[in-house]
Amino acid sequence: MKILSLHGDHYQMGLQHGRQVSDLRPLILTTIGARLEALTRTGGLDATVVDELQRAWESEPDARATTMMMHGIADALEIPRARLFQYVAASYLEDLLLAKTQPEGCTVWAASRSATREGIPILAKNRDFYEAHIPMRVIAYAVPHAGYRYIYATSAGSPGVYSSGMNERGLAIADTHVSSRDLGPGLARFTLMMNILERCASTADALAYLKSVRCMGAGNLVLADAAGECAVVENGFRACGFITPLEDSVVATNHFVSAELRDANVFRNSTTYDETRARYATARVLLDQARGAIDIASAKRVAAHHAATALCRHRPLNDADTISAAIYLPAQRRLLFCNGWPCQGSYETYRLLTEDEGRKTEDEGRRMAVCGRPSEIALAQETGMEIDTLVLAIVQRDDADATIVALTRAGFAVTVLASVGGFLGAHNVTLLIGLRASEVERARAVLQETCHRRAIHAPVETSIGGATLFVCPVARYVHLGADRVVVDCARAPVEPGALQLILAIVAREQSNQLIATLTDWSYHVTMLGTTGGYSHRANTTLLIAVRAERVDSIVEQVRRICEIREQPMATIFVLNIARLEHL
Repeated sequence: MKILSLHGDHYQMGLQHGRQVSDLRPLILTTIGARLEALTRTGGLDATVVDELQRAWESEPDARATTMMMHGIADALEIPRARLFQYVAASYLEDLLLAKTQPEGCTVWAASRSATREGIPILAKNRDFYEAHIPMRVIAYAVPHAGYRYIYATSAGSPGVYSSGMNERGLAIADTHVSSRDLGPGLARFTLMMNILERCASTADALAYLKSVRCMGAGNLVLADAAGECAVVENGFRACGFITPLEDSVVATNHFVSAELRDANVFRNSTTYDETRARYATARVLLDQARGAIDIASAKRVAAHHAATALCRHRPLNDADTISAAIYLPAQRRLLFCNGWPCQGSYETYRLLTEDEGRKTEDEGRRMAVCGRPSEIALAQETGMEIDTLVLAIVQRDDADATIVALTRAGFAVTVLASVGGFLGAHNVTLLIGLRASEVERARAVLQETCHRRAIHAPVETSIGGATLFVCPVARYVHLGADRVVVDCARAPVEPGALQLILAIVAREQSNQLIATLTDWSYHVTMLGTTGGYSHRANTTLLIAVRAERVDSIVEQVRRICEIREQPMATIFVLNIARLEHL
């Protein structure tokens, strides 16, 4: 699954989105073609209705961000803007004719305070959608030119927040579709959700915003914030329903329950009506049974629930597939995401910097770049996150500062090494980035956006630049952090006698003692002067080639020497060596 990194104004964010999913262009074009062809067959692709909606969005300031992002995506993917607009409006056009050929399902709930263990707020969504979207699922980190940072789950080629998201203030939001009679050319849910994440700090802010704008209708929005305030807003064009928590929890599926909108429900048949009501009741029962103890584990169980009424839905037993599950923890700014059926898949954890962390990191990155020194990186990964991959990125010196700041803003910890090489022996910078395998594509997207190709004359014009990436699996990762918190994650066991390379990043003042100790033990140590990374200051990276059975003793020695400091900090990557030869 792709991880997108977006920043700037909304056109730029759309352009970056399109470029970062460019390899999916054939699939996106096929999906657009199939959706619009189905609309044409049913008479839903009405030019008059499309023009009315387009004029409404052009005259509505709150639709501008989505429109600009859509234009950026269209331009990057070389899709006519008018055609992408038709695709984006397809759900609305189908609803107007009650012509949906495939259901847009989804089950969303939120709980907090007395309903959850230790009162932590949780918002969770099972996304039931078209099969074509299974390979098009993406996670995006967004840093808009103005507004809060946010993370969201969406689909490649779709503007706005197309499923769910959470911002740096800890406000989480997710939607469900509802077939409804109360429709009109207002703001779509994916527009509302993006605007809310960029502008609103709390559920109360979001409710005030939704009361001030004209919605398109045909859906529910579920909200939860870091303080535990939860709500459901039922969207109509002429009316809206506002649902408050029942015993500190709320549920939404694919029908309206409020007095304002329940008569606007439209169902293709009684089976559809019974199915959404049954999922609603099942989710409510499961939350009531776990009341007072709802936590991450129980949220995963709810997402994976089968039995008479399944929340984890599979074709052909159900008329839709659950293509992903998202569990948001607003107070911790964490997203647990299952890419696939929640009954069978595993969850990846993503963390969003809080507003204060993000501002501190960004300010520090700017300060270091202005001083002409590499940025010192704030640790964005949650304590205990398993690092299983090391990326070595060689970038041009002219791109280094901007790249380091961008990686900082994206939440990556980086160690910086001045290096020389490549065409003409030019000076460059090597970045060491420890991350999870699931984060590689997001880091790659940042590097692709900030590393540029340039023409030089030497003596003929030659193009150089971009970035060179080495992606290495990590056999073992150890991090000794502040307050003596230790993370020690090992991959599969290694046979005794196998060769491994240790990269130990330590404080500069500790390096001499460590080198002396390892030399006394007859190890050969290579020392590299580096900057940044987990220690937030100038440091030293030591390279040691050893047999696998001796890694533990070296790790212990690093830990012993570094713990002498008041604030011990060290990071160790252990890589497998395929071949070692002295010439």
